Amino acid sequence: MKVYGDQDADISYISKKVVAILGYGNQGRAQALNLRDSGVSVVVGNIEDSYAQTARSDGFEVYSPAEAAQRGDILALLVPDEVQAEVYATSIAPHIRPRQVLDFAAGYNIHFGLIRPPADVDVIMVAPRMIGVNVRRAFETGGGVPAFVDVWQNASGQGMEIALAFAKGIGATRAGVLPVSFRIAGRERLRTGGSAHGAMGDRRSGGDHDGNGAHGLIQANDLSLADESIRNPH
Repeated sequence: MKVYGDQDADISYISKKVVAILGYGNQGRAQALNLRDSGVSVVVGNIEDSYAQTARSDGFEVYSPAEAAQRGDILALLVPDEVQAEVYATSIAPHIRPRQVLDFAAGYNIHFGLIRPPADVDVIMVAPRMIGVNVRRAFETGGGVPAFVDVWQNASGQGMEIALAFAKGIGATRAGVLPVSFRIAGRERLRTGGSAHGAMGDRRSGGDHDGNGAHGLIQANDLSLADESIRNPH
């Protein structure tokens, strides 16, 4: 099975784009900070609450979700699955434009049809296998955490290149990135009782091959997910 590493990803696919992080919570903060540290321009979309205050304290420009969606070229929808469809309908759908990219950290809402993007945008998934605090901690120490990656809709013809660049920006390619479909990732959410990170949440980060990183992911119980993804794309 192909495991994508740093050598497979070219961050130039996103380095001249603006990434709008929609939701500055568990994954949002970690991914925003890692992307910025990787040289990517990042804005934050969040309602006015403590998370917005944290984003400003971290040095980000913070906008309403709708305004951030208009400013971004890549829209990372990192609010909880339970409210993603509502946020998409109210803040993204009225403003979405051709050639934007929608990024998800889980496959649930796309696979089950709760979000239906127009045909002229890319729809990708970059799904870290650990909670946000570990995504950030690993990045800061020179490592990363494994991730699943997929392209649901490839309007630009560069969807996988953009997804891998995004994965590199958050540090995931340092540990290894596996091709696993939205369909499988969406079903996994149900299998793990709603946790987007249940399969890898208790494993250490890192890119070695002794049970850590993506090779540990392959050797452990996620092998069935990855294998089925290849057999049954989307």
